Amino acid sequence: MYKGKRKYIEIWQKVEIAEFYIQHQNEMSMRDVAAKFHVNSFSSISEWVNKLDELKKSVKSDKKLKLESFTQFPELEKELVHWFTAIREQGIQVLRSTIEEKAKSLAAEMGLARFGCGDKWWQGFRTRNNLSFRKINASSIKPIEKEAELVRQYLDDLASLLPQFVPSNIYNFDETRFDWDVKSKFTYDSRELNEF
Repeated sequence: MYKGKRKYIEIWQKVEIAEFYIQHQNEMSMRDVAAKFHVNSFSSISEWVNKLDELKKSVKSDKKLKLESFTQFPELEKELVHWFTAIREQGIQVLRSTIEEKAKSLAAEMGLARFGCGDKWWQGFRTRNNLSFRKINASSIKPIEKEAELVRQYLDDLASLLPQFVPSNIYNFDETRFDWDVKSKFTYDSRELNEF
């Protein structure tokens, strides 16, 4: 359980946390999810799970106002949404951290020194652009163009690298301690195209 400073949790965040717990309940306890999202009491998550439909209705009733909410950086947001759409059309996973890194990069390119990626900005961006956090499924993964070319390039690169290594120092990935698929199960996506 999180023992840090108590913070206000928005209704949309409660929905996100409750849905995350439901999707991960076979892998994570409520206590684990509380720690992950810095929630002071895991019993709060139980309450949000039980009232999930009600919380979703509250978010929808407030949605019109939030969708019209002002953004100080409309050009940055336009470029960010264009990038996000292009990335998701390729079937590439996008997390909040990925979006924030791209936003910071765009802000630097545009010379927007005042731009910051705090919770308030994230909430506004997520709501204005109707983003949802959902589990990736096979139907959402679109084929990568020129896949054969990418495979050939990979094999060429691999062939040039292998002579540098002694065979006894080459391992199958599943023989290492690295978790290859640690973040691959979830992504942000457009709620309009992919409802929960």
